[in-house]
Amino acid sequence: MPRQVALPQKSLTAETTPGANYSTSESLQEWLLPNFKTMSHFVGTTAAIAQEDGGVVDPTTFIVYGTSNVRVVDASVIPLLPGIHTQVSVLVHPRSVLKVFAVYCLCHR
Repeated sequence: MPRQVALPQKSLTAETTPGANYSTSESLQEWLLPNFKTMSHFVGTTAAIAQEDGGVVDPTTFIVYGTSNVRVVDASVIPLLPGIHTQVSVLVHPRSVLKVFAVYCLCHR
Protein backbone atom coordinates (compact mmCIF):
# COMPACT_ATOMS: atom_id res chain seq x y z
CA MET A 1 0.00 0.00 0.00
CA PRO A 2 1.58 3.34 -1.00
CA ARG A 3 2.14 5.95 1.68
CA GLN A 4 1.11 9.56 1.31
CA VAL A 5 4.13 11.49 2.61
CA ALA A 6 2.67 14.94 2.06
CA LEU A 7 -0.42 16.33 0.47
CA PRO A 8 0.44 17.91 -2.87
CA GLN A 9 0.95 21.68 -2.65
CA LYS A 10 -0.35 21.87 0.93
CA SER A 11 3.00 23.09 2.28
CA LEU A 12 3.12 26.07 -0.07
CA THR A 13 1.33 29.12 1.26
CA ALA A 14 2.00 31.44 -1.67
CA GLU A 15 3.01 31.22 -5.28
CA THR A 16 6.79 30.73 -5.36
CA THR A 17 7.29 31.15 -9.11
CA PRO A 18 5.29 33.24 -11.52
CA GLY A 19 2.61 31.07 -13.07
CA ALA A 20 0.72 31.15 -16.35
CA ASN A 21 -1.13 34.30 -15.28
CA TYR A 22 2.10 36.27 -15.77
CA SER A 23 2.54 36.19 -19.55
CA THR A 24 3.57 39.78 -20.27
CA SER A 25 6.64 41.72 -19.21
CA GLU A 26 4.46 44.11 -17.24
CA SER A 27 2.67 41.37 -15.30
CA LEU A 28 5.96 39.57 -14.65
CA GLN A 29 7.50 42.78 -13.30
CA GLU A 30 4.41 43.25 -11.13
CA TRP A 31 5.05 39.80 -9.61
CA LEU A 32 8.84 40.22 -9.31
CA LEU A 33 8.95 43.53 -7.43
CA PRO A 34 7.36 42.30 -4.17
CA ASN A 35 8.77 38.75 -4.42
CA PHE A 36 12.40 39.12 -5.53
CA LYS A 37 15.09 39.22 -2.86
CA THR A 38 18.84 39.52 -3.30
CA MET A 39 21.22 37.07 -1.72
CA SER A 40 24.27 39.32 -1.50
CA HIS A 41 27.26 38.36 0.57
CA PHE A 42 29.19 41.49 1.45
CA VAL A 43 32.86 40.65 1.71
CA GLY A 44 35.96 42.56 0.72
CA THR A 45 34.66 46.06 1.39
CA THR A 46 37.53 46.60 3.85
CA ALA A 47 39.84 43.90 2.50
CA ALA A 48 42.61 42.68 4.80
CA ILE A 49 45.39 42.64 2.22
CA ALA A 50 48.48 44.73 1.57
CA GLN A 51 47.72 48.42 1.19
CA GLU A 52 49.54 48.59 -2.16
CA ASP A 53 47.16 45.90 -3.44
CA GLY A 54 44.11 47.96 -2.49
CA GLY A 55 43.72 46.70 1.06
CA VAL A 56 42.11 48.74 3.80
CA VAL A 57 43.06 46.62 6.83
CA ASP A 58 46.46 45.17 7.81
CA PRO A 59 46.00 41.37 7.66
CA THR A 60 48.41 40.77 10.55
CA THR A 61 46.88 43.16 13.09
CA PHE A 62 43.44 43.98 11.59
CA ILE A 63 44.22 47.68 12.13
CA VAL A 64 42.85 50.05 9.47
CA TYR A 65 45.72 51.56 7.47
CA GLY A 66 46.40 55.15 8.52
CA THR A 67 45.07 54.66 12.05
CA SER A 68 46.74 53.44 15.21
CA ASN A 69 43.97 51.51 16.96
CA VAL A 70 40.91 51.11 14.73
CA ARG A 71 40.33 47.45 13.94
CA VAL A 72 37.87 45.70 11.63
CA VAL A 73 37.16 42.04 12.30
CA ASP A 74 33.91 41.28 10.47
CA ALA A 75 33.28 39.60 7.11
CA SER A 76 34.26 42.75 5.24
CA VAL A 77 37.97 41.96 5.79
CA ILE A 78 37.71 38.72 3.80
CA PRO A 79 39.33 39.86 0.53
CA LEU A 80 37.58 37.41 -1.82
CA LEU A 81 34.20 35.72 -1.81
CA PRO A 82 34.85 32.20 -0.52
CA GLY A 83 33.67 29.17 -2.47
CA ILE A 84 31.47 28.21 0.48
CA HIS A 85 28.65 29.96 2.30
CA THR A 86 30.06 33.11 3.91
CA GLN A 87 28.62 32.10 7.29
CA VAL A 88 31.33 29.43 7.63
CA SER A 89 34.06 32.03 7.13
CA VAL A 90 32.39 34.42 9.56
CA LEU A 91 32.20 31.71 12.23
CA VAL A 92 35.84 30.63 11.80
CA HIS A 93 37.29 34.13 11.33
CA PRO A 94 37.00 35.32 14.99
CA ARG A 95 39.17 32.42 16.17
CA SER A 96 41.92 33.57 13.83
CA VAL A 97 41.53 37.15 15.00
CA LEU A 98 41.80 36.11 18.67
CA LYS A 99 45.08 34.34 17.91
CA VAL A 100 46.40 37.43 16.14
CA PHE A 101 45.35 39.65 19.06
CA ALA A 102 47.00 37.31 21.58
CA VAL A 103 50.30 37.44 19.70
CA TYR A 104 49.97 41.20 19.12
CA CYS A 105 49.32 41.88 22.81
CA LEU A 106 52.25 39.71 23.90
CA CYS A 107 54.60 41.45 21.48
CA HIS A 108 53.51 44.98 22.38
CA ARG A 109 53.63 44.96 26.16
